[in-house]
Formats: sequence, C-alpha cells, structure tokens
Amino acid sequence: MEFVIQKSDLVRELQTVTGVVEKRTTLPILANLLLEAQTGGIEVGASDLEISIRGKVSAKVKGTGSVTLPANKLHEIARLLPGAEVTFKVLERSQVAISCERTRYRISGQPRDEFPSFLEVDRGESIQVPGEMLRRMIARVAFAASMESMDPSLRGALLLVQKGQITLVATDGYRLSYVSQKAPVAPAGGDVRLVIPRKALLELQKLLGEVADGETLAFGTKGNHVFFLVGAHVLTSTVPVLNFPKYDQVMPKAYQTSIVLPTEGLMEAVKRVALLASDRFGRVVK
Repeated sequence: MEFVIQKSDLVRELQTVTGVVEKRTTLPILANLLLEAQTGGIEVGASDLEISIRGKVSAKVKGTGSVTLPANKLHEIARLLPGAEVTFKVLERSQVAISCERTRYRISGQPRDEFPSFLEVDRGESIQVPGEMLRRMIARVAFAASMESMDPSLRGALLLVQKGQITLVATDGYRLSYVSQKAPVAPAGGDVRLVIPRKALLELQKLLGEVADGETLAFGTKGNHVFFLVGAHVLTSTVPVLNFPKYDQVMPKAYQTSIVLPTEGLMEAVKRVALLASDRFGRVVK
C-alpha cells in the first residue's frame, strides 16, 4: 500500500475520527486507526466495538491495501509534519514509512485482520434530517446525559422521530433536558424510538459542526445499530434495548406563571454565582 495525501486533509480527518478511540482498552487493536487505500482515495476508520466511524479522504493512491496504526501517535506525527504532502508506504511486517519533505518516520502497525468490521449500511433505508437543526438539538440536551450512572438509559439520549416531529430527551436522574422541533420527516416504518449513547451523540455533534447550512444527514437503524451518514462519514453505534425514564410524567402540563429572560444576561449571572457553588452540596445555586 502506498499513497500521497495533503497534510491538511490528513490532520482534519484524524481530528474527526480519533474521538472514538478509547484511551484505555484491553484490546490493543482498538487503540489503532484503520487506513485503507482504495482507488481514488483512502478510508480512515476507528472503533471501540460499540461505536464506529469511518470517512473517505482524497489521495493519490499508488498501491491499494490496508494497515492499522496507533491513533494518538499518528495524530501527533501528522500535526508536526513540515510540508504540504505526506507519503505513506507499507513495508514488510506492517511497518509503515511516513515521509514529508526531509522528515522520515517508520512506525509499527498491525494487519487489518483483527480490526473490527464496519456495519454495511444502505442509504435507501434512511431518513433525511436537517443537519444544523439536529446539531442545535444535541447541544441542548447532551449535557444532561450521565457520564457515570450504572443505568445505561441515563448515559444517553432518547431520540424520537415521528411524522413531522423530532424529539431529543436526556436525563441523569437529577436534571432533564427536552427539546422538540418540527421537521420534514416521515419514517416509513412508523415512529422511531431509540436511546443513543452519550459518546455517539457527541461524536455526531462534532460531525454536524462541519456540514454546510441547509445540508441534511441520513440516519437509520439496522439490527441493534443506528447509523448516521454525514457528508463523507458514516457513524454507527449499538443501541441498547432500554426502557427510558417516563420523562413526560415529571414535566408540568400547565403552569400559572411565565417568565421571559434575556438568554445572555441569565447565562452570565449563572456563571458568576456558580463560582461559589460546592460539589459537596450538589452545586445548588439559588
């Protein structure tokens, strides 16, 4: 395998996919990225067994093939390379030579054999969703999903897609965030209801930050997986079969008083008083 790629394209792609790689893993292969040279470009992928991401980048491919390389080390090397073009060449025993102008690296990789396979998805079975709208919705609910709870349903967000409506809900048992938007969606097989893990939600938010205004993403389900097609990237995640908390039972149906506040002023006030909120008392602010 041998290819030449623009450094800027390489660094941007590595920044996009390395978030999926676990910092601590019992399987060494999961600390690696998959690089696969194909006609017309390369595919870069990462997986932690539950969440996977892969993207395509244009490159001058001189020889097809694949190899896996340590994700963090590759990212560090790519960022510090001096020139515009980077050459990768696989040598014997999965050794990879990386060259850029007068800089040369040789790092050890692993064959693709032990790397997890990626879910094959069909765009024809997907639902089109406005990308910018979904990104804003994720930003409003992801913070409420728990990072530590033993209950998997609290470590993600409920995605509910109905005809003309998309809803996202997250709760850690103490706080709850709910957002619902009208959208031009109509699931062919009926309403879609699933819990998306927090990590997958944040990776999706990162991908959506790169899409242009007005661009849509495609998402769908396959078995116990959900997949998202965003530009040249495919993000997939396992979806646990869970009973999400009955959030509608704790949300007030009516209220007597309504207060309208300027968003920026409220945020600044909360930031100032939060400096003295203590973790010992649940960071309560009056």
